[in-house]
Amino acid sequence: MGLSPFSLAQGTVNMDYSRHETSMSQMRQETFQIAVRSGQQQRMLEELRAASPLTYYDSDWRLGTIKLANGQELKAEMRYNLMARALEMHRPGPPARPDTVLLLPQFQAAQFSTALPSVYREFVAHPYKSEQSKRDYNLFEKLTTASGPVQLLLLHEVVLQSSATASITPGGTGKPANQSIQRVSRLYAHVPKRPIAQETGLNKSAILKLFGDDANRMAAYATAHNLSFTDLGHVVQLVDEYNKTVQP
Repeated sequence: MGLSPFSLAQGTVNMDYSRHETSMSQMRQETFQIAVRSGQQQRMLEELRAASPLTYYDSDWRLGTIKLANGQELKAEMRYNLMARALEMHRPGPPARPDTVLLLPQFQAAQFSTALPSVYREFVAHPYKSEQSKRDYNLFEKLTTASGPVQLLLLHEVVLQSSATASITPGGTGKPANQSIQRVSRLYAHVPKRPIAQETGLNKSAILKLFGDDANRMAAYATAHNLSFTDLGHVVQLVDEYNKTVQP
């Protein structure tokens, strides 16, 4: 049974949003704690985090912009830690002193953008309904580029999976189950009538439902432009067209 990354990690950075002058120098690095059931699990998870690039959206440090909840923007080298659900910000240290990494939990970031090779990515913080039907909060990759009532979002997660059952000998010793990190991405949509983002299917029925009374118009547009409802790129194009043409 796989363990959700949400139960494994939580990073914190103190921030005072009552002051517009909040800066990186005011952020305090705290210990990154991993909540696990045993010391053996903890060592295993630390090794997996260090060894697997799947832990990160992009394992390399990238220069980008972070927009805080108070509207202030910070520029820094960063990478998004999917398991911790936190943004790691790289702070170069002075001569003869080590660099430091600050952890910015996802709920403290309104949005951030990171420049990948010839590609621009934007993430936004959104409330959503999790697989356990609980209201949660996370960072989503924003897929749609046109502003409007319907936004498509992609939720990236990493899950710890057991590939075999642990074997226990009569003497109490045994071989632990093999563990691996798997990365999953799920499509979500946010529409005006819903206060939170909800998972949606990549099919004709689910996508047309997002358009409400304009469903027939958008179905005709998809047919005229040979757009497939099972192709994510085509669906993004369709939603962008809807946002540009929908009547207020």
